[in-house]
Amino acid sequence: MRCFRKLFSYIRGSISGDMKKWHASEGQMFLKKIGLCNGHTLIDFGSRTGNYAIPAAIVVGTHGVIYAIDKNRKVLEKLQRKADALGLTNIHTILNSGDVNIETEDKSADFVMTYDVLHMLEPNVRQELYKEIHRVLRNSGIFSVHPKHTIANIPDRYFKNRQTSDIKEEIERAEFILKEKIYGSLSHGNCLDNGCVFNFRKK
Repeated sequence: MRCFRKLFSYIRGSISGDMKKWHASEGQMFLKKIGLCNGHTLIDFGSRTGNYAIPAAIVVGTHGVIYAIDKNRKVLEKLQRKADALGLTNIHTILNSGDVNIETEDKSADFVMTYDVLHMLEPNVRQELYKEIHRVLRNSGIFSVHPKHTIANIPDRYFKNRQTSDIKEEIERAEFILKEKIYGSLSHGNCLDNGCVFNFRKK
């Protein structure tokens, strides 16, 4: 209860609009919907300021852990300040130099998410990232992808000429298999956007 009181106090002073609902309840409900559970270890690759890491930390509870990885020191510092303000001690920020190395042990994660990230990576870099995710993910774990910025969804960078089906096939070639698609309202930047998440498991 103490964490929830801090959360509502925090969002009243720091966030406006639909994002208040996201941080207070909708984000947690969405993460549970896609398979995140109490006690899970989650890797948020490209976490930014924590629009997923913060609600995820509440969902996994004190027996779970969040590894928030980003190459931008300032956004990680902002994320850490958010976590401190909420009394969340299960978020560990990791500054990444821009490569795709994930500094955790083999088969140590229950859940890895790459939301609104893959379109920024060159094809060969994405392949290296998939290998790393395959390495760190438990056999029963979930690799969750939000394939934003494809042809039909604000095309940008390396996905501007790609369909979501192309991304699905690319990931499945990296020894994953698509288990489900989950539709809902997702955080994108500092607003909410209807979208689809692809959940993969290891072959």
